[in-house]
Amino acid sequence: MQLVLLCREQDFRYFGQDLVLGTLVKDLKDLEVSGVELPNGEIRRASVCAIVGDNLGSHGIGGIMSATFGEEIQRTINKALPGLPQVKLEKLVERLVSWGVETINDLKYVEGAPGADLSDVLPPIQIRKLLDSFKTADEQVGIMVSKLLLAHFQEDQGGLLLCADRCATAADLEGTHNLPPSPRLIALGDGFTFDQWMISIEGEIVSEGTQPTFLAGLAALFATFFVFNLEYPEEATCTLEFIQRRFLGLNPERGTKAAKGKVTSKTTGRLVQKKQTAVNPHVSTLLCQIMDYQWNF
Repeated sequence: MQLVLLCREQDFRYFGQDLVLGTLVKDLKDLEVSGVELPNGEIRRASVCAIVGDNLGSHGIGGIMSATFGEEIQRTINKALPGLPQVKLEKLVERLVSWGVETINDLKYVEGAPGADLSDVLPPIQIRKLLDSFKTADEQVGIMVSKLLLAHFQEDQGGLLLCADRCATAADLEGTHNLPPSPRLIALGDGFTFDQWMISIEGEIVSEGTQPTFLAGLAALFATFFVFNLEYPEEATCTLEFIQRRFLGLNPERGTKAAKGKVTSKTTGRLVQKKQTAVNPHVSTLLCQIMDYQWNF
């Protein structure tokens, strides 16, 4: 038995299992795909067939290895291109791995990269269909996660996202919609997919997205809050703070962008100043629950 790696528990919690165990997983994939050359020139490859352990670390690496790139990419390709011959599927996976692609999200960087040529494996129309399916999936996941967070925190969708007709212009929105004073992401589409986004502040459109993706629009919305040093709207405070801390990695020890409003005291029934905390208690609870789930998986 050989020691693989050591990591302090506090570092594991801070950096996360993907970063800590990433190098090990990458080496295991390399051993499976490229193998080891013996002195006589023979190539020997090996795969992980089982992981046995009695601590949380073994659960962590088991969770990563259960969703290895080869399995994930094959499922996605089969869904996007049903009926693709097994020979082409295996060659496609081997080619992507050789380029250093390790997750589905990495595929978006393949298009246009130097030497990234799949023409001998797939015709151009199938390549385009495959890439479009990945982008569509990312869009739908991003929108649905945001809506799920709003529902979990029992907040109003309008505090984060306003939906409008895909043909609406900035002048149309300013003239026909009562745009709120705080920043909002306006999605032009049907609520699940959209062609364009805009950002509004003080009832006016200040940005029309050149990259028509939900994640680009969400990034622009957060940039607006930080560039202009604005508080989050009360209608979606928890959702925005959760996205900031969990997905953007912005975790200041002091200060918050939650509105400093007033609430009704449960003790006296009077209107009192809201207590300020570094992290919203509801957000902190969900973050802890997610961390516990990852450790107990």
